[in-house]
Amino acid sequence: MTKESKLSYLREKYPSGNNGESLFAFRDAFKRYVVSKKQSLIDLTVVAASISPQVFSDTADIDPLLELAIHETNPNFEPSRIFDFTDEEMTGILNSAKGKYFEYLVTDRLNAGKQVGDVILPEGYEAVMADSINQPGWDLKILDAQGNVSDYLQLKATNSIGYIRDTLEKYPDIEILATDEIADRANGLVLDSDITEESLNEQISTAIDALDPSLADDFLSAFNPLLPLVFIVATEGYRVSVGKYSLNEAIESTRYRAERSMVATGIGAVVYAIGGGWLALPASFISGSVYNHYRELSLSAYSFSESTSRLKKYRLHQQQRIFDEGGYGLAF
Repeated sequence: MTKESKLSYLREKYPSGNNGESLFAFRDAFKRYVVSKKQSLIDLTVVAASISPQVFSDTADIDPLLELAIHETNPNFEPSRIFDFTDEEMTGILNSAKGKYFEYLVTDRLNAGKQVGDVILPEGYEAVMADSINQPGWDLKILDAQGNVSDYLQLKATNSIGYIRDTLEKYPDIEILATDEIADRANGLVLDSDITEESLNEQISTAIDALDPSLADDFLSAFNPLLPLVFIVATEGYRVSVGKYSLNEAIESTRYRAERSMVATGIGAVVYAIGGGWLALPASFISGSVYNHYRELSLSAYSFSESTSRLKKYRLHQQQRIFDEGGYGLAF
């Protein structure tokens, strides 16, 4: 298309004397702007939805009883030094914390009036843990309504049947309340707590990780760009299929929306990783809006520069034509 034909096309598209058509053109441009803003809000909502499961997940919440058990049994334990421990040392740390956590769980549930496997306290009775971690013979004493000792219990979170037998031989008059797995194998030698050793191990491992989270791990756990990208590709594909967009328009729109979503997801993940919690969600919206603003300014600057350059070229072309036709002066 020649320059003259382009100018004719633009003159016909935007006639200066037809205010009605100009108003319609402005209205259509405004509609496109409104649709773009709505699309931006929807995209950023999808980004927030992709981050929300991690932000509001309670998997990283540590049971206060478990945290107390870890610190009480290993007062010098530092999660940041976890890789400095040998396998044997970590096994000892986990086992000691597991046993104490089991004691806390049983005591807490019994005093709340709940049944713990084969054991439930009568009304007015209370379960009291031993003051010393190395209390010989018993771990839990049961007090009646008058505060007198009614019974003693040993609590064992172990997977060793041999350890159970040795304990029974040493303290035959004190019953053992054990984890579910060992109770099933002990053939009636111990009481079953219905608390599994597997669940105790999982909670302790999760708690140790949560006490000293890795910044990179937290970032990667919150950085979930797949859902926004799938949503963007699906919506742009639909627009092409119904004829609203050409393939080239859809590709350009997809690129822009994907960039915005990646920026918003990344900023939200960073805020979450540094401990921002739920603030990661507004951070995603704000960063997406800032990206929109930056892009609009960049496009405006580029359009202005390009238009100025084209006008200069057209003016030079016009001057060259005047000169070629015998003109003696150049108008500026």
